[in-house]
Amino acid sequence: MVDGKLRSLTGITQSNAPETWKDSDFAKQFLLCVIPAVQYGITVILMRFHFDERKSGRLRANPERGVGFEEAQEVFSHPYYLDHRSDLPEQYRAIGWVGEQLYTVIFEVREDEEGEYYHLVTLWKATKQELQLYGEHS
Repeated sequence: MVDGKLRSLTGITQSNAPETWKDSDFAKQFLLCVIPAVQYGITVILMRFHFDERKSGRLRANPERGVGFEEAQEVFSHPYYLDHRSDLPEQYRAIGWVGEQLYTVIFEVREDEEGEYYHLVTLWKATKQELQLYGEHS
């Protein structure tokens, strides 16, 4: 999947592309983001996400949560409020939109051999206080 368009925009070739990109949906999504970004002068920040798939299913099945981590990644594709939640472990809180609902996502920034990624810990529908924070700072 790493073709001429991706190579000309990023310097990535089939031989030096990360293994996870080759023939992947991620590479297709990357191209969809990068090509319009280059046309309009937009900076694209690539984010990788990791999470417990079983926990994601439990969150989605819980009527008070309503979405899993797969859907919650949408928070990071729009403007969102961000603050530091705790030190041990170091966690952050992002408040942003998933569809028509404001959600809070707790995550940790971790690192592996491919670089940094967001490990999604938990999520919930934003509280009244979080709605107010988002409104004041977005």
